[in-house]
Amino acid sequence: MTLKVVENESSRLDDPAIETPRHISSNHMDMCRFSGTRDPEYQKVAAAIERILQNLPAKPQSGSIGLNGAGSGNSFGSRKPDISPQWSCTENKMDNFGPIPNTSNRDQAEARQNLTDLLYFDQIDARLLTLKPAQAKTCQWFLQKLEYTDWMCAEKLQEHHGFLWIKGKPGAGKSILMKFLFSEAQESVKSNLNRIVISFFFNARGDHLEMSTVGLYRSLLL
Repeated sequence: MTLKVVENESSRLDDPAIETPRHISSNHMDMCRFSGTRDPEYQKVAAAIERILQNLPAKPQSGSIGLNGAGSGNSFGSRKPDISPQWSCTENKMDNFGPIPNTSNRDQAEARQNLTDLLYFDQIDARLLTLKPAQAKTCQWFLQKLEYTDWMCAEKLQEHHGFLWIKGKPGAGKSILMKFLFSEAQESVKSNLNRIVISFFFNARGDHLEMSTVGLYRSLLL
């Protein structure tokens, strides 16, 4: 008998315009691991991606970026068999969005800005900015908590899987504590160019993007 790890209400958006629910017979750690291309779970994911690509509008755009790493003439489109790649990847020349096209620096900057504009929304940092900073030494105690020090320890990743859950009564200061820890994390990576801190603060009283996983993904990608 197969048991559900997450109930339907918590695992989907219920928005037919952007979502087609499919069941993956694995837990959270294994649902993106496959034995090969013949794996039934892999084929479900591949079919879903293929449907997304097929439904994308075929709008030609100069210097567009394909998901498969080849310019197909369609923004985020799949490669067409009868179209040769319009740009190539040079070794050690990769930016955050994949291989660098053979276009001018101006075209690259414009393409990057267009992608950024698609991800951004006005309230992306609204919740974070409305939170007051913690008073002096108010939250320092948490830095010594065993749960926090374990969470910060890379050697113990298999124990906590990178997840730290802070819970408490309404008004107890959870959000203030989270802003404090976020600031601490930002300070800790200033001297290490190989690390980056990204965040999203949900706002239950905000608009749709402030309280949805869509807003979360757009914020983290941005």
